[in-house]
Amino acid sequence: MFSAFSPGQITGFFKLHYSKNFLFSGSTGAGICISNGVETSVKLKSSQKTKFKIQINNQLTNDAIVSKFVARTMTSKLNQHYEISIKHYSDIPIGCGYGSSGSAALSLAYALNEALSLGLSQEKTAQIAHIAEIKCRTGLGTVLSLYNGGAHLRLNPGAPGIGKVLKFNSNNRIIATFTLGNISTQDILLNPAVPSFVNNLGQTLIQKFTNNPSVDLFLTLSRYFALSLNFFPYNLYQFMKLADRYDIVCSMNMFGYSIFSIIKSNEKAEFYNLFRKSNIKGKLIFSNIDNIGAHLL
Repeated sequence: MFSAFSPGQITGFFKLHYSKNFLFSGSTGAGICISNGVETSVKLKSSQKTKFKIQINNQLTNDAIVSKFVARTMTSKLNQHYEISIKHYSDIPIGCGYGSSGSAALSLAYALNEALSLGLSQEKTAQIAHIAEIKCRTGLGTVLSLYNGGAHLRLNPGAPGIGKVLKFNSNNRIIATFTLGNISTQDILLNPAVPSFVNNLGQTLIQKFTNNPSVDLFLTLSRYFALSLNFFPYNLYQFMKLADRYDIVCSMNMFGYSIFSIIKSNEKAEFYNLFRKSNIKGKLIFSNIDNIGAHLL
C-alpha cells in the first residue's frame, strides 16, 4: 500500500486566470493551508482491465470525478492493467471551502506515482492534479497552494513549477473554523456574472496585500472580499459580528458556507465559547497551519 497526505486550504480572496494551456490557468490571491486534510492510500492488483474502486471515508463512491481523472491520466500509458483501490480519508468537510477536491487529487497523484513506479518528479505529479482540477472545474489555484503549504500569496497563476507563491509569516497562530454546508465551486465558476466582478475586486486587494502581507491584513481583506460578493449567510454574518465584539476578525471560506479566523492559541477557548453561545449547529475545527505542503507518508 502507498499513501500520501495533502493539507486542506482556505482561500481568502483571489483573481481568476484562464489560459488555453491548463498548466497556465489558475488564480492569484491569498490563502492558508491547514494541518487537517486528506490522506490517500492506493493498492494495486493485476487485472485484465484497468478499473478503479474509490472510497471516501470508507464509503464507495462513483462521484469522485477529480480522482477518476487523475487515476485515468496516470494509468493511460501503462502496458499493464490493474484493479486499483483508492481510499481517501478526509478530516476536512467536503465541498465546504477547505480545498478537499484539490487535496484528494494531489495526495492521490503522489500515491499513484509511487505505486505505479512512474518516476515522475513531485512537480510533474502535482501538475497532473492541477490539470484535473481545472478540467473538472472544482478549483483553480488550490493545488499550487497545497504543493507549497503555509500562509501564502499566489503571485503568478498556474500549476506547480509555473505559478509562483510568496509565503508570509503566520507564526504562533492557529485556524479556527466551522462550516454549515457546501457551495458548488463548479456552479460559481460557470456563472457568467462572477468572473469580471471577482477579478476587478481581487486585483485591487492583491495589490494592497502585496505591499505588506500579514495575517491581520489577510483577514481584513478576506472579509472585505466576502462581504462584497454578498455570499454571507445571515447566521454566519451574525457570528462574525459577535466575534467583532471580542476583537476576533472572521471571514468566509471561498467557497463554502464556512467561516474562519486566524487566532492566537490563547484565544481558542474564547472562540469555542462564542461558537457555543451562538447555538450554531456546525462542524467546528481548530487546526494548526501546515507549512510543509503535500507529501508521501
